[in-house]
Amino acid sequence: MYYKIVKDNIILGIATSANLIRYQTLHKMYPMASEFSAEAIVCKDIIYHADWMLEFKAPVKYVIADVISINEEEFNILSNAFETNETVEDNLIEESINDDIIEEVFQDYTIDFVKNTKIKEMKRTCRLEIEKGVDVVLSDGNNYHFSLTTQDQLNLTTLSAMIMSGEELIPYHADGELCKYFSVEDISTLISIARKHIS
Repeated sequence: MYYKIVKDNIILGIATSANLIRYQTLHKMYPMASEFSAEAIVCKDIIYHADWMLEFKAPVKYVIADVISINEEEFNILSNAFETNETVEDNLIEESINDDIIEEVFQDYTIDFVKNTKIKEMKRTCRLEIEKGVDVVLSDGNNYHFSLTTQDQLNLTTLSAMIMSGEELIPYHADGELCKYFSVEDISTLISIARKHIS
C-alpha cells in the first residue's frame, strides 16, 4: 500500500506499507507493522504519527501529520515531484490527477466498472479484517492476540505441518511477545480459531 504524509496542506513525503512500524517495549525495537498494528510510519528518517494509528509510546521525537492512503499512480507522480525537490501542495496534486483521469473515468463508468470497483473495495476490507487477527484463550487461561497477515498464515501452515510430523512442543509467539514453546493443543486451538476467522 502507498501513503502520502501531509501537514498544513503540504505533502512532506511518501511511503509504503513497508515503512509502517510499531514500538516493541521489551526489546526497544521498531519492527515492521501491519496497517492495524502500526503506531507510526518512517519517511526520510523522520517518524510520523497519524490519528488513525495506535498510540506511539516510543521515547523518541516524532511528528504528528496526516498519513493518507493513495493509489500507485499518485505515488508515482509524487515520487517524480520529490526527485526534482519540488514542494507539493496536497490540493494541487489532487487537482492534477483529477484533470488527467476524469474523462477516462466517465468513459469507463459502466455497471461492470462499478461492480469491479466495489469488489476490489470488499476484498481490501476483507483482507484488512483478516489481518487484524484473533484473540485466543490458551490452556494457561490467558488471552493472547495473534495477527493474521499473509506471513502469519504461512507460519500457521508450517506449524500445522510440525504437528503432523509429531512435534510435541511448537515454537511460536503472540503479538508483542517473545517466541516460546506452545503445546500441540494450544497451537491446534489457534489454528482452528484462525481458520474460522479467515473463513
